[in-house]
Amino acid sequence: MNRFLPYIICLVFVAFSGCVREAFIEADEQDEILTKRISVGNEEEFELGLGDTALIEGTEIELTFSFVSSDNRCPEDVVCITAGEGIILLLYSDPFSTSRQVRATIPGLVRTPYVSNEILRHNGNDIVLLRLDPYPNSSVTHSPRDYRALLVVRH
Repeated sequence: MNRFLPYIICLVFVAFSGCVREAFIEADEQDEILTKRISVGNEEEFELGLGDTALIEGTEIELTFSFVSSDNRCPEDVVCITAGEGIILLLYSDPFSTSRQVRATIPGLVRTPYVSNEILRHNGNDIVLLRLDPYPNSSVTHSPRDYRALLVVRH
């Protein structure tokens, strides 16, 4: 067993090293992103690209997909020790409070839309990140502009 230990350690290291991927937006890149504003109903699923804003009908709530903090979900073509997670920041605005950033996460290796994901509660509103695309692949590098978040807001 001892003579195989270095090979086992090396194999574990190689498998795990493929699971770490971070996506950060530089200020210059963010300036070039074309944004859109959409209007969605309560409990209606909607998709936002980076910089896009959703106005929740019947409220004065605005939700903007502002930043991909990190995406270290296990790539679909790699075997990993942990599933990892994707983390995005959303700018939440309503007339009852100052705008604030909220952090939404989604674990890797889950079937989407992930309806049992963590619920973010803010001023009586529930925000759920259902899916984050594109899903990582070890042979493809994604720009932050490629990301799309599928969300739902319940009030």
